[in-house]
Amino acid sequence: MRFVPVKTPEQQGILCVHRLREGFKEERTACINRIRGWLAEFGVLLQQSPRALRTHLHDILEDATNDIARTARIALQRALMHWQELDEHLHWCEQRITAHCKEDAQVQRAAAIKGLGPLTASAMVATVGDFKQFKNGAQFAAWLGLTPRQNSSGGKSNLGAITKRGDSYLRTLLV
Repeated sequence: MRFVPVKTPEQQGILCVHRLREGFKEERTACINRIRGWLAEFGVLLQQSPRALRTHLHDILEDATNDIARTARIALQRALMHWQELDEHLHWCEQRITAHCKEDAQVQRAAAIKGLGPLTASAMVATVGDFKQFKNGAQFAAWLGLTPRQNSSGGKSNLGAITKRGDSYLRTLLV
């Protein structure tokens, strides 16, 4: 059985920024989908990309020939402002994580691994803390829940699906 060491206030703080970023990201997606749904109710259909929506939304709101009611235009403008605020909040979170990556030597070492950027490296160091508790990468993968469940009986070994134990946010970043 592996025991989890207590996280330092620094680790808890950077994990708060990661969770905040994740919440802002989900809220931003919901806001974009909400705007797209409202436009669809008025017969305005756009490509499913935030860039396309942002590009055409200003033109749609200023076009007096479409059937969008005045109150709906105001609501859409407020939703657009909320979307822009969420983008600013996301940018702030990413700046904090990047700054943390530049300040922390352990995060820099983790970011040097091929395929890991500052976001994943920062989350790994904040979640795990001391990587010396694992003898090898396979133990880390098992701790994270990336290894298949194994059932053995009578010399037969059956491998199932991954166990999905451990931190789901970190697993999402890695996979």
